Amino acid sequence: MRFLLDFISRSDVERLNTYENHRKALQQQLLALRHKDFTVMALSSEHKRGVEDILSRYICRTERSQISEAYEDVFESSTVDCIEHFSADDIHVFKALDQLGQALGEVSQGRSTSQVMDFYKAAPWPLSFLAGYQFRKQLEQHRSELKQAIRHSEPAWLSRDEIQHYRLKLADTPHAKTRALVAKLFETRSEELLWVPPSLPHYPLEGSFKGQENFTKTLLFSSWVMVACLERPDFLRSRTPCIAVTQGIEPISPRQERPAQSPHSL
Repeated sequence: MRFLLDFISRSDVERLNTYENHRKALQQQLLALRHKDFTVMALSSEHKRGVEDILSRYICRTERSQISEAYEDVFESSTVDCIEHFSADDIHVFKALDQLGQALGEVSQGRSTSQVMDFYKAAPWPLSFLAGYQFRKQLEQHRSELKQAIRHSEPAWLSRDEIQHYRLKLADTPHAKTRALVAKLFETRSEELLWVPPSLPHYPLEGSFKGQENFTKTLLFSSWVMVACLERPDFLRSRTPCIAVTQGIEPISPRQERPAQSPHSL
């Protein structure tokens, strides 16, 4: 323990000696409990607090933060402005999705076509992320009647060709939220980090870690459990190649149809 503290305290001799004095005194108090004439009430909290004060500088348990006052101070909230990332491609995607929804509404009795705006806001290429939703099921059920409309909905689908040839770029996603998120997350080349940089580095950071002293994790939550099928319904086969993409912790049952929520917490 002494060696570890020496390392993380950067050999702070004064702090280490103070810790050692409190630790030994606390140990002697605890050992004294073995004597019948020594009671717990005789213990002093001075040395216990001394050890805690020193160790708390270097040791933390974030999952226990809620037991303390003002625990929300450990979180940082920020708003990402998506307006500057909005483009004509976003409009083309919504137009393709909306026109397909209108065509589907004319041949089906379902009400899921009223949710196209929710689908559009929830994810890029929304038609590729609707497995398990009634909209997608009705689309496949009526695909023979919607061949023309499906062909015109190409902007709202993932490009199979771009994925197979590794040309898919998130920075060019026709979705303002995603582009804003990509710009925020990768502005400092954080994708090169194999792990979070140390908060108290013992050596100067080098390579991909250099300049990343203030890097922190970004967590994305979603109510979606999505499967992205890369072929349009009119070309579906029994062995359609799919990419499984699971996001969030709450699966959506087909019986619990509800508006899609955004997969990005901005």
